Amino acid sequence: MESSSTPSPWSVLIGIPLREDESRFGHVDARFMTSLLANNFTLAKAGIPLEVRLAVSPGLGLDQARNTTVRYFLDQTTATHLFFWDADTLLLPDAILKLLKRNLPIVSGLYLERGILHRPVIIDMHLDGRNVTDFQIRYKDIAEVPENQLVECGVTPGGIFLVAREVFEKIPPPWFAFSKDKVGEDVYFSCRLQTAGYKQYVDTAVEGIHLVHHPAASQQTMQEWARAYGYETTRPT
Repeated sequence: MESSSTPSPWSVLIGIPLREDESRFGHVDARFMTSLLANNFTLAKAGIPLEVRLAVSPGLGLDQARNTTVRYFLDQTTATHLFFWDADTLLLPDAILKLLKRNLPIVSGLYLERGILHRPVIIDMHLDGRNVTDFQIRYKDIAEVPENQLVECGVTPGGIFLVAREVFEKIPPPWFAFSKDKVGEDVYFSCRLQTAGYKQYVDTAVEGIHLVHHPAASQQTMQEWARAYGYETTRPT
């Protein structure tokens, strides 16, 4: 395998958080493993050191799995970035590398929501005061997602996002938690990011395929997936 002769400034820990009910053998989709191996190959070929770690949360939340992963990232690795990747999201082979090249403290890829509307997960959020549980969120009103652009957002979507080491070093734990009104742990983390002064972005050049009851993604991404991996992942028409 050929790799870059110049040492990379980046190194990556890929963290895959799983709920307790997802951790049973055979749950993880074979297509996810395909895209995981492909992204590992792309990073290795670019000379970027990487490690993969799975963590399981007891119960149905992902907050503990994410916090455990961050603690491992800070204490047991020297990696420059942590990439959180949910096992229900598929990626093209160069997704992580594209996000690294943005050189941002926090950047997420794009994917569609689980709900029946399949809205793009690009969310506005404004804190009401300094309490991280006091906030208002809404999906951005985007009729057509701009191609290959960074879109500033208020919530970093938790399924596919890249965070630089400095961010977790600056923000004290817990980094992720469910609020009392059951809002997701990624929203809690985004509140922490806002109070720490970080901007958050969705990179529309990196779209994941969200596995709900069927794959949810734009037609272009579905076609790119078929070309990249040699087989199709279908959705209802």
